[in-house]
Amino acid sequence: MRRLAIMLGIIVLCLSPSSLADDSALPLCADEEFLKFFNMIVEHQIEFDADITKASMLRRVSRAQMERREAYTSELPMCADAIAIQRLLIQLSGDALGRAALESAGLPAGDNPYLLRLPDSQARIEDLLSTMLGVDRSAAPPPLQRELPACGMADLSLLVVAAAEFLDLDPSSGEGANPAESLDSINRLLQWREENIPLLPLCAESIDLAQALSAASTDSAAAKAFNYAGLSAERNPFPPLLKAGVATVTNWLDQWSAAVVSQASAAPSASIGGGRLPPCAPSDLPAGFEALKFEYAALLERDAAKADLANYGAAQIAFRQARLAQLPNCEEAFALRWFSMEALADVSLRLAVDAGNSASPIENLPDAAGDSEVRVANLWTNLEDLLAHGQRKLREGKTAASTCSDADELFLLSYLLPVFWEFTDAALTISQPEEVAALVNQSYAFRQLLWTHLPRCDDALAMGLLMRAIAADTVAMLALELAGLPAAEIPYLPKISRDMERLFDRIGEFYSACGNVHGATMTYYVTAANIANVRACASTNCNIVTTASRGQRLDVVDDLSNWYEIVLPNCETAFIAGFLASQTPPEG
Repeated sequence: MRRLAIMLGIIVLCLSPSSLADDSALPLCADEEFLKFFNMIVEHQIEFDADITKASMLRRVSRAQMERREAYTSELPMCADAIAIQRLLIQLSGDALGRAALESAGLPAGDNPYLLRLPDSQARIEDLLSTMLGVDRSAAPPPLQRELPACGMADLSLLVVAAAEFLDLDPSSGEGANPAESLDSINRLLQWREENIPLLPLCAESIDLAQALSAASTDSAAAKAFNYAGLSAERNPFPPLLKAGVATVTNWLDQWSAAVVSQASAAPSASIGGGRLPPCAPSDLPAGFEALKFEYAALLERDAAKADLANYGAAQIAFRQARLAQLPNCEEAFALRWFSMEALADVSLRLAVDAGNSASPIENLPDAAGDSEVRVANLWTNLEDLLAHGQRKLREGKTAASTCSDADELFLLSYLLPVFWEFTDAALTISQPEEVAALVNQSYAFRQLLWTHLPRCDDALAMGLLMRAIAADTVAMLALELAGLPAAEIPYLPKISRDMERLFDRIGEFYSACGNVHGATMTYYVTAANIANVRACASTNCNIVTTASRGQRLDVVDDLSNWYEIVLPNCETAFIAGFLASQTPPEG
């Protein structure tokens, strides 16, 4: 679900007009409040002027800073200067302690990520204060009258992407990691914080997340530094802080990604995939079209006993391949094909569940089951009216699906296909019968998503039909297995295998079409925990153009820097951070 929310969020971000809040929209702090913040900065400088690389001093300052953290987060009011100073002080204290821990372990300055990546702390303080001093605060509103600007949908979309990207960075305390891995992870966290935190919108719904992302990236890096130095758990104050920060990020993502999904789902289908096929003309419909209705009805009403379930499944597959596949890709006929298959899938699943009796873990079919029969009946009525004598000349002109545009192909492979892989991954991990019920719900949800947002163009329709068939046949296969049929007798198993091969061939066609443009490519795989952002250029400051799922194949044309240049399905190139890709597929 998270991955779906993220992909939809990126799409909304690309389609929506910009509404990002900026810091100038935050209420000003009063003069007396600013003086309080200034005193906090002075206290910080005094404490960190001491040499804290000695173990005893490092331990004392760590404890003092953890106690002061509460003041940073609870005493500061919600105004622009306070938010900026809170963020800076938490970063500076964590960075100073992390740097000192690495120095205490004898790490050379040239290898210390804190010294390599970050400017002097005094310079960071002076830069911040220079923007605050001299500000006319006479118009600062009283605390009770302050109101933060509301986040726009584009703000929330950007924040959803940032939260998910942070969670993919392995924000742990680094127990058990080898020294090289620890230093590399610290460097990535500091780089991510440096490049992303300043760009986050600050608005009412985002403050907690933005501060948590800043603090958690700081705490994770410092915790790893303490572990690198071999300091005991009692002397490492950061893991509890990190745990709380990651929980805040995760909870925020769970709460607000749903809003992004809802907004994206409410957008017109033509804006996010979907679109419309040309209407059917009478001449489009194949010979013997009327007979389809009776063949379909016979399968729909067939009462298959347990011993006959395999034959019934085979009959359905044959009907889909020999009869429904003849229907043209015009509006009413394609809908008839789709929902006839959905209605028959409902029947197959229901019969298998009934055959399993009380032993089946699938107690209730999703609410969507059964709706397809009604839609098919209405479609038959519309098509029969079309064939009536008085309607024969009403439909003329274009009756074929259009060729997919680059945008259609990119949308299909970057949005719909990852959700399909999410379903297949879930199917492959099923180990207990009771897990099948959740997969059934996931199958129905994916098929509904596919129908709503599938681009109505030739190659996309072909791939969409394959994904729909695999998603439906997979749960039918599992239901028959639960009903006691031997695997060798289940007709859906070889059908799924054939459809997967055809799907891989079609995916390969999208990628191979780019070969003549960019020359030879190298095969890499995404190793991120969930998804990896793909950007327009080799920097996290660049726009996200799409995402790639864990295990997804990448066609890389240049891997000589920290950012790998990859070929997208539309033959354009983009960039992915090198540490998120490997020539060895990830496990699991």
